[in-house]
Amino acid sequence: MPLLSLQGVTKRYPGGVEALRDVSFEVNEGEFLFLAGPSGAGKTTLLRLLVRLEVATQGDILVFGRHLQRIRESSVPYLRRNIGFVFQDFRLLGDRTVAENVALGLHILGLTRREIRSRVEEALADLQLEGLAASLPAALSGGEQQRVAIARALVMHPPLLLADEPTGNLDWDLSNETVRLLARLNRRGTTVIMATHDRFLLREWPYRTLWLHRGALVEDRPASPAPGSTEAS
Repeated sequence: MPLLSLQGVTKRYPGGVEALRDVSFEVNEGEFLFLAGPSGAGKTTLLRLLVRLEVATQGDILVFGRHLQRIRESSVPYLRRNIGFVFQDFRLLGDRTVAENVALGLHILGLTRREIRSRVEEALADLQLEGLAASLPAALSGGEQQRVAIARALVMHPPLLLADEPTGNLDWDLSNETVRLLARLNRRGTTVIMATHDRFLLREWPYRTLWLHRGALVEDRPASPAPGSTEAS
């Protein structure tokens, strides 16, 4: 069974605007997938559907074998605990330190202080942020803030990680480094879906790519034999 599946998914907003139109595809466990297309193609809407921040107008979405159209509201928080989400605008809390931002979700899970400290230290070390644990977001560069946002998702140990244009505000070097970090997580077993409109990244990292245009899936391009030619080992 695939990790997630969309069948005939349409999302229509009030006024008749169709953000997605009859979209169908499957993603297997352990895949790295780009969701590509210009601004307004429907990438963000699709990611929001996968964490049930939006509900499809038509069609069926299965994530971890659960039908999101039928899932009880009381089960949605549990679903989201198993999905990491990295936003384009980072969404870090300005009055919390790096370590506190990364630990937020763990407090919600009710882990012990020792478990939280251990996981946060592990995530910060993984993303080379140990020296910034006590810093506030305003003191960080754009690339450092992005790594904190990834660490906040990573610390939850999610089997599925969604990243919505995580390189949209970064230069080429930082964009490439961000994908390299996500690729490393993927090699450890996390399924990654990353939305992007950056064609340079798509050429540099030839993973499977779904192309959206005006809400329709127009191409499902398979990965090349050796994706991520610039990956660090």
